[in-house]
Amino acid sequence: MIVLFFAASFLVADAFTAAHALTATRALEVVQLSLNAIHGRVFFSQFTLDTPDSWLATIESIVGIVIDGIFVAMLIQRFFDR
Repeated sequence: MIVLFFAASFLVADAFTAAHALTATRALEVVQLSLNAIHGRVFFSQFTLDTPDSWLATIESIVGIVIDGIFVAMLIQRFFDR
């Protein structure tokens, strides 16, 4: 759900900046970008620092780190049976 939310956010940001036309190819690109960004593996060389896309990718990376941390904490608790 979070990946789709951020993918939609990338599309909305594109609509406001008119950077790309809304096509099926662009929709797949933003889903791919969102999947990469949630794990913090987005390449910021494709963005400049003042674009909404770079800020959305940064926020999504932080959300992904928090989700990963919660998952690891839950896994450790289950592993040690606490």
